[in-house]
Amino acid sequence: MERIITECKLDPHRVRGGIPTFGSIVKTVDKETWSDGDNIAELGWRMCSGMAHGKEWATLDVLHRQFLREHRKGLAEVRLTAGMSDIATLTRLAHTTLVEALDLFSTRSSPQY
Repeated sequence: MERIITECKLDPHRVRGGIPTFGSIVKTVDKETWSDGDNIAELGWRMCSGMAHGKEWATLDVLHRQFLREHRKGLAEVRLTAGMSDIATLTRLAHTTLVEALDLFSTRSSPQY
C-alpha cells in the first residue's frame, strides 16, 4: 500500500483517512469542480445544513426579517419569512453540489483502465 501511495503521488492522509465527512466531500467538490477558490458549495451546504438543523445563525442569515414593534428594551416582535428566490437558490446549489459529488465518486471509483 505504501509503495502504491508513493508511486502514484497520492496524499497518504486521504488514502488512509477512512470514511469522508460531509464537509470534506463538499470541500472536494469546491476544489475539483469550481476551482476558483470561492468555496461556494461549502457555503451553500453550511447554510442548508444550518437551516435544516434550526441553527439561529442560518435562520437569521437566510430568512427575511420585518420589524413589527418593540415590546420593551431588548425585546422586539419580528416576522420571519422565507424568500422563495433565496430558498430556491440554496436548494439549487445543494442539488448541484450533490450531483457533482456523485459524479466525482462515480469517476473515482470506476476502473481507470
